[in-house]
Amino acid sequence: MRCTLVLLAALAAGACDDTEDVDGARGSCASGGTLAGCADSARTAEGACWRLVECGSYPLDGAEDGDLDWGRCVGELESMSTERATIVMACIASSTCDELLAPGSPHPYARPACFDYGDR
Repeated sequence: MRCTLVLLAALAAGACDDTEDVDGARGSCASGGTLAGCADSARTAEGACWRLVECGSYPLDGAEDGDLDWGRCVGELESMSTERATIVMACIASSTCDELLAPGSPHPYARPACFDYGDR
């Protein structure tokens, strides 16, 4: 009986790690908006694109020129009309990380559905 308790205690201790302060894309703050006391992402082109990088939707730097990456994301948002960019940035800020992954992403990286809003 005592051996069983010691074994269970050892297994329970082994299940813990030292990264409890790191949320990652599946953490409680991976949900969109201010749910669970999490800060909303900035409603700027840079803030929206950082959210895409943090969620794993885009790489920080693409392997080749013209690849989807943080810089191209910022450029694309800044080239949109103000109204459309506002809609796209609001969509990114309020989406979960899972919703920001396009089919097939991250290999190859693809634009999330938020970029289709306001496109005519």
